[in-house]
Amino acid sequence: MDQLIALIAARNAAVYEWAAVVLGLVVVWEFIVRRRLVAQAPALADVATIHAPTGVVAWFARHWFALFMVVVVGVRVWALDTGPYWYDEAFTVWLAQLPFERVLAATAGDVHPPLWYVLVWLWVRVVGEEPALVRLLPAACSIAAVPLARLLADRLDWPTEAQYVGLWLLAFSRFELFYASDVRMYSLMQLLFLGGAWCVLERRWGWLAVTCTLLLWTHYYGLFYSAALAALGLASELRYRRSPVAVVVAGGVAALSFMPWLAVLAKQMREVQAEHWIMPVTGADVLLTFYNLLFHNGPLYLEAFGFVAATALAGFAAFKSVRYPLTWPRVVLLWLIIGPMLLAVLVSLLWRSVYVVRYLLPIAPAYFLLIGWALTYRTGTWARLAMAVVLVPLLALGAATPDRAAQLERGRSVELAALIRAERRPGDVIVHTHPWTMVEMEQYEVQLPQYLSPSPDGLALGGLTRQTREAMGMREARLSDLRGYRRVWVVSAFGPLILPEQRRQSLDEALNGRRYQLRQRWVGERQLYGVEVYLVEVKQ
Repeated sequence: MDQLIALIAARNAAVYEWAAVVLGLVVVWEFIVRRRLVAQAPALADVATIHAPTGVVAWFARHWFALFMVVVVGVRVWALDTGPYWYDEAFTVWLAQLPFERVLAATAGDVHPPLWYVLVWLWVRVVGEEPALVRLLPAACSIAAVPLARLLADRLDWPTEAQYVGLWLLAFSRFELFYASDVRMYSLMQLLFLGGAWCVLERRWGWLAVTCTLLLWTHYYGLFYSAALAALGLASELRYRRSPVAVVVAGGVAALSFMPWLAVLAKQMREVQAEHWIMPVTGADVLLTFYNLLFHNGPLYLEAFGFVAATALAGFAAFKSVRYPLTWPRVVLLWLIIGPMLLAVLVSLLWRSVYVVRYLLPIAPAYFLLIGWALTYRTGTWARLAMAVVLVPLLALGAATPDRAAQLERGRSVELAALIRAERRPGDVIVHTHPWTMVEMEQYEVQLPQYLSPSPDGLALGGLTRQTREAMGMREARLSDLRGYRRVWVVSAFGPLILPEQRRQSLDEALNGRRYQLRQRWVGERQLYGVEVYLVEVKQ
């Protein structure tokens, strides 16, 4: 096990670059060069050789997808993040360390259903708590989504060339690679959504009920994805003049299975305050979704090029979809992309903002297959070559560079833990003004008692409800209530999504009270967010 962890930790960025470049060259050969050779076959002497390849070429033609899956597995394993958890991951792993009944209690006070947390709870009891091994669970879901995407494409009779390009984008998209290594439920949602779409096309209504049930219990966006799948099923049945009763029954079974959690959902909706962390949705957010699907949080030197390339691809796909008569396979893919997005936007406008780009990871495979069609359908050889020259390096560089936001998030907690470990003394205690820093610090052995300053109840700006805090075992205390400690580390997070009231009380006690004397102040800032650490000493 230790050797596996060391192997993952010793990965080299060149692996991503060469894998993406080689696979890109294969795509260029298949949908540019070989197609042109076949088109010119009548003018060539050995026509049979081109139409009936032999040897290595024939073997590759039969086994290309197996080779492709080797690359997909290799890239996702090599891309596994061995570093510390960021806040959402740290929260998930904290819950996984709790007794099972407290996992359910903590989840009931949070903003998601419990299925993913239960799966992680089981997973860590099998593989342990090493970050690289825990992250194998979302990686497995991401890997399994690739053959399912191909099954969906085959069921739609999607052109082989379009499949090559779409699956290549699915393999090396930064968005896919990041969430394949993120201990959250998004890769599982993608797997279930693809499975549900395949069930609709195959008319497996019993399995559709199962996948929709699992979607509902995985994430509340499962409501949008299940509704989109049900609408697709109804449209498919009516298109062929069949009775839609089976689709309605499947949807009803999924809805009934979710009934036990509806009371919890209603309670969570009441507790989500107007100042919750999700900002109001805008048209720019919708447009940026297509950028993030390909170049999520890329390095700054790629950001401008990536945005232009992603915008051009989305515009080109939209243009060709309108330019040519709609076919049923294209309608299906367009709905799998637009349906969940449209529902999320409508809810955000009519109730409260719920539009978050990472929640839309499940639409990525359909979007990539549509891009593959736009790039290959009635597109000239030189245009294809030009697009390949742009996309292959961008995807290769994107896959080979770490996620910028994740580096900033994780770097902050690493620095904070290192500071406290270096300066701690027996008799010290830590007080956090916001759950964010306390959750991230849990993964480090600072070996000091930690308390949370009393927080406002509800879910304001990313806070945790009292129910969740109690289930997680977070101890709350004001500085004035602490006795028997000589020095106090006051860890105060700041940023636009943190209420000033959540940090003011403890800071006022530490800096303006008569009981404490300031010894040290440290400020670490990352973009708009940061942490202030105050080391104060009890006056004698």
